[in-house]
Amino acid sequence: MNHTLQATLTQRYQPVAVCGPLDSKEPAWIMPVMESDKLSPTFHQAKAEVKLSAMPWFHGKISREMAETLLNPRTDGLFLVRESTNFPGDYTLCVCFQNKVEHYRVKYKDNQLTIDDEEFFETLAQLVEHYEEDADGLCTQLTKSLPKQGKQDFCVDTKKFIEAGWVIQEHELEYKEPIGKGEFGDVLLAIFRGEKVAVKMLKDSSEAAQKFLAEASLMTSLTHENLVKLLGVVFDKTHISLVTEYMGKGSL
Repeated sequence: MNHTLQATLTQRYQPVAVCGPLDSKEPAWIMPVMESDKLSPTFHQAKAEVKLSAMPWFHGKISREMAETLLNPRTDGLFLVRESTNFPGDYTLCVCFQNKVEHYRVKYKDNQLTIDDEEFFETLAQLVEHYEEDADGLCTQLTKSLPKQGKQDFCVDTKKFIEAGWVIQEHELEYKEPIGKGEFGDVLLAIFRGEKVAVKMLKDSSEAAQKFLAEASLMTSLTHENLVKLLGVVFDKTHISLVTEYMGKGSL
């Protein structure tokens, strides 16, 4: 940051929090803005939109037999990813090698994905990219994906929320009573920087986590005054939460 500008900001504004990438060496500032109908300041933070990543190789709920039918001709390294039929909430990486199809269970553990309990990934996209670069214990390196026909799925990397300045620390929230239930889990009333907020807590499920983060990603691009605003996202080892404006009389 320009030292003259930093000095000016220091004189005019109180630095109340750090925003932006967590590994940034430069200080960041949030400027208090007084709203006419509130006595306490509300803090408006400059945040970037979070983009979704396409997963053309993800085929959703198909059986083992269907995956093997689709993976033809069985060129070494041809692959797809499907939802696990034996372990709900997990996934299966299906890879062609020596005219056979190998099926690798992708486990969801502590908000991360793993095949071997050694390498862990935030998203399926990260996992696929890793094994496209190196077989790393698989029968062969992933070389060509089999795209799903029709509507494709997307995923969100949690690091993108960090880099875009959307992460709220768990200790910043003072939880109150439950105020409802949503598609993904419970909704709680909480206090965040002196203001009431609604916190949507996610049930532990990999599929739900990606839908949850996809919703959050969409909300990072919405600014209409009649829509509930996203304030931030909480990433804890046991859960993920969305923090939004509290609408005492309901939301549009």
